[in-house]
Amino acid sequence: MGIQEHEVYSDVHLGPDCFDTLNEFLLRSHQASKKFILVDSNTNKICLPLLLEKVSKKFIFEIIEIQPGDDNKNIENSIYIWEKLTRANVDKESVLISLGGGMVGDVGGFVASTILRGINHLQIPTTLLSMVDSSCGGKTGINFLGLKNQIGSFYHPKAVYINPEFLNTLPLREINSGLAEIAKHGLIADENLWISLSTKENLQVSDFSVLIKRSVEIKNSFVIKDEKDRGIRHALNFGHTIGHAIESFSLANHEDAIRHGEAVAMGIIAESFLSHSILGLSSRQLSEIVKYFSSRYAYLEMRYDTDALLKYIYQDKKNINGSLNFSLIPRIGSVQINQNAEEGQVRDVIDQTMRLFMSPVL
Repeated sequence: MGIQEHEVYSDVHLGPDCFDTLNEFLLRSHQASKKFILVDSNTNKICLPLLLEKVSKKFIFEIIEIQPGDDNKNIENSIYIWEKLTRANVDKESVLISLGGGMVGDVGGFVASTILRGINHLQIPTTLLSMVDSSCGGKTGINFLGLKNQIGSFYHPKAVYINPEFLNTLPLREINSGLAEIAKHGLIADENLWISLSTKENLQVSDFSVLIKRSVEIKNSFVIKDEKDRGIRHALNFGHTIGHAIESFSLANHEDAIRHGEAVAMGIIAESFLSHSILGLSSRQLSEIVKYFSSRYAYLEMRYDTDALLKYIYQDKKNINGSLNFSLIPRIGSVQINQNAEEGQVRDVIDQTMRLFMSPVL
């Protein structure tokens, strides 16, 4: 199943047969001189064998492995991959395939965009989160000085191959991490998507195919209008301003850091509280949102420091001239960008949110 819209920057192939088109890409569309697959140690063991079963045996791949975890999305690993590619005589016709979650895709895209000023890049996301978010849209990046995606580029992969069968390899926490992004897409653009997700307790693989397809369509609709993230694409940041702060704080202070999507879930709750006070999101819909996320992510418990979280929030890339800038929802299925909040309001919603998860202050 291909997902194609006018001016979508990457072809997205979704379904168990998507690797047929990968074979076609490598055989006919692009005679790649050298073929590299970037993996982390988990996807090397679990996902790479599944991929190699599906691709033509005539291809020879060089495997580059890095360690998993968002703390490995850094300049050191970028240098390591650049060195591997350079010593293997990478050229402009080479292709780098990123097989993994968001960390692998972000680093792989960043490396592909910079070596030789750009080589062919293909994304094969293996987590629900990367299927519906980071693999599409063309953003690449690495973390720097404790800040999420501080250094990066816009570089669209030639194609994205989404095989829902990879979801069978994931633990529940990774599924939950991806569900937060699907829920976000529904909250900002499609109430029916939100309803179909929030009212269904037991999701099947067939459900995921439909949810993924609609989620990617929504993201692409914003990317088409604003590729370089200067305006309406900011809508996709709903839940992320506070969510990224929570994630960065957790990475810096907790041995078992919370996942990106889990942080976004907390961020969505907090920014829904802001939406209620600033844009008049109804009490009924606010309650609906809070109930869904506080229930699905009830297992989370995070020590936090409001002042430290505020420092991260002030460093968010969407802020201008020191203002606290948010994308908020006046109602489910609609979004308004560039909404300013007072520091006191942000402090209040952080505390309201964290109390839901019984998180003791540091």
